[in-house]
Amino acid sequence: MATFRLQPPAPFSFKSPDEWPRWKKRFEQFRAASGLNEEAGEKQVSTLLYAMGEDAEDTLASMNPSADQRKDYGEVIKKFDDFFKVRKNVIFERARFNKRCQGSDESVEQFITSLYSLADGCDYGEFRETMIRDRIVVGIRDKVLSESLQMDAKLTLDDAKRRARQREAVSGQQGVIQDKSSDVKVEHIKGKKNPPPKPGARYRSRAVESRGQPKDNGRSSPARCTRCGRGKHARHECPAREAVCHLCKKRGHFQAQCFHAARNKQQSSSKVGAVTGSDEEDLIYLNTIVTVDAINGSTWLDKITINNTETVFKIDTGAEVTVITEEVLKSLGCRHKLLKPDRVLCGPDGSRLPVVGQIDVKLSYKDRETVQTAYVLRNLKLSLLGLPAIRELRFISQVNGVDEQSVKEQYPSLFEGLGTFKREYEIKLKHDAQPHTLYTARTVSLPLRKKVKEELDRMEGLGVITKIEQPTEWCSGMVVVPKKSGSVRICVDFRALNESVLREVHPLPTVDETLAHLNGASVFSKLDANSGFWQIPLAENSKHLTTFITPYGRYCFNKLPFGISSAPEYFQRCMTEILTGQEGVLCHIDDIIIFGKNQKEHDSRLHAALKKIQAAGVTLNEKKCEFNKS
Repeated sequence: MATFRLQPPAPFSFKSPDEWPRWKKRFEQFRAASGLNEEAGEKQVSTLLYAMGEDAEDTLASMNPSADQRKDYGEVIKKFDDFFKVRKNVIFERARFNKRCQGSDESVEQFITSLYSLADGCDYGEFRETMIRDRIVVGIRDKVLSESLQMDAKLTLDDAKRRARQREAVSGQQGVIQDKSSDVKVEHIKGKKNPPPKPGARYRSRAVESRGQPKDNGRSSPARCTRCGRGKHARHECPAREAVCHLCKKRGHFQAQCFHAARNKQQSSSKVGAVTGSDEEDLIYLNTIVTVDAINGSTWLDKITINNTETVFKIDTGAEVTVITEEVLKSLGCRHKLLKPDRVLCGPDGSRLPVVGQIDVKLSYKDRETVQTAYVLRNLKLSLLGLPAIRELRFISQVNGVDEQSVKEQYPSLFEGLGTFKREYEIKLKHDAQPHTLYTARTVSLPLRKKVKEELDRMEGLGVITKIEQPTEWCSGMVVVPKKSGSVRICVDFRALNESVLREVHPLPTVDETLAHLNGASVFSKLDANSGFWQIPLAENSKHLTTFITPYGRYCFNKLPFGISSAPEYFQRCMTEILTGQEGVLCHIDDIIIFGKNQKEHDSRLHAALKKIQAAGVTLNEKKCEFNKS
C-alpha cells in the first residue's frame, strides 16, 4: 500500500486572528491523520507551536500558562482560543457590517455575498439571517426598492434577495424598451440665434444641440435627462442610473441616449471631438465660444491670477478644459513654452476649433491654487475657465452642497487634535470589588517592541496616558494588536476590572429604530469622533484603576480608555445630550449620521449639528467623515 508523509498546515498568520478557527481545524485534521493525537501531551504542544510559527512561543508565554498547562494540549488550545477571541473585536466587526452599503459598481450578488462574509465575524447567532435581511433592505443602492422592502412587514431574507435580484435584472433590460424618438437639448442660451459659422468668421455662442439630434426650427424643447430621455429629475432617481448601454457597453444611460451612435452619424471623422467626458456625461464639447457681443449681464465673469498675471475669465461649467486667448498668452511672455495640442477641441455645433497650442499654467483664486493645462484658441475674445479648474478652485462648492473642504474651512477647530469633553468621567466600582494586580508584563515579540514604544510615546504625548511609579491596587495587562498599516494598536485587558465596574444604564439605538428614522431620506453625511473615548477626561480618583504594565514600565490613563465596560453607554449618553433636539441626526456611540429629504434640508441639519459638536469641544476624524452622499 502506498504511503506518503503528512505535512502540517502552513504557519499561522498572527496578523489575521479571524483565521484561527480555520487554521485550528486544519491542524486537528493533521493531528488525527498523523497519529499525533496518540502521542504524549507535551509532544502535541511542541508540534502545535512549531506548526504555528515563530511567534507562537512568545504569544503562549504572554498568557502565563503553568508548567502543567504547557504539557496539556487541550489547555494550550483553550488558551489560544481565548486569546484570539479577545483580539477579535466583535463591536468593530458589527460596525463594519452595519455600515456596509452596495457600491456604485457592485452587483446585488456581490453585495449579498459580502454581507454573508461580514456576518461571520459578528457573532449574531440565531439572529444572523435577520441581520443580513435588514442590511440588504437599508444598504441596497436602489432607494425605491429599499422603501418598498421596508413596507413589507413579513419580509424574509429569501424574499429580500429574490426581489433585489429581479430588480437588478429588469433595470439592465430597460434600455431595450425605451422610446428612441426623443429630441433632447441639454442647454438653451437665450438671445438671438446666430447663423452657422462661415469659413474665417468669428465663432459665436449658440445653443448646444443634444448629441447630434436635429434642430427644432428655433423652438426649444422641454429640458430632458440626457441619460434616459425623460423629464428632468435628480441623478439618483434616474431609471438609467445602473443600466448598461447595449451599444457602447458603458453604464449610466440607455441605448436610445447613447452619444456614440449620434456622433457617428454627425461626424465623418473618426477622431473624438476634443474633450474627455466627466462623470456626468460621456463626452462634452465646449458649450460656449465667446465673442465681444456674446457677453451680457448674465455671463459669470471673475478675475483669476494666471502665472501671477490677473486675467478675466468666463466661468463655464460646460467646458471640460480651460482655454485662453492669444492676448493672454502674449501677456504671460511664455509663447516659447507652447506645446502641440494633444486633443481636438470642438464648438457647440461640432465644428473643430483653431487651437494654437497648449501650455501648463498656475491658476490662483483667493487662497486656492491649481495647475491646469490651458489651450490657446485663435480669435477667442474671452478666456474660459473649464470644469476641472472650477472644481479645484471651488467656484461651485455652494452648488453641489457641502463638502469636506468647505466644512474644514467653516469649522477648522473640529479637525484639530484631540478634543476634550467638558465633563469628567468617574469609574464607579461595586462595593465588594476586589483589586487585581498583574506584576509581570506580557511578552512583546522583538519585531514589535520598537513600534510598541513609539505608540506608547505618542499616547503619552497626546496626554492620553501618563507613566507612573507609585504603587497601585489595580494593574492590568497590555495587549498589542498589529495593524494592516504596519503600526500597532495598544489595548489593555480590563476583564478583571470590568467584573467590578458599575455599568451606565443608557440605551443604544437598534437597527429598527435607525431604519424608521432614515425612511425618505436621500442625502446623508457621516461624522466620526476622533478617537472617541479618548476625548473624555477621567476623574482623578479613577486614573489609578486603569494602570497597566508594559515592558517599559507602568502607565495609567488620563482619558477614558477603550475596553472599560461602562464606556460605550456613557459616551452614547454624552453625544445624545450634545445633539439633543437636532432634527435628522442619529448617533451610535462615536458615529453620527445626518440625513435629509433634500439637499437644503440636509445642509441645514449638518451645519446645526457641527455647531453643537464644536461648542461641546469635540473633534472629528476627517479621514473617516463623509459628506453629501446620496
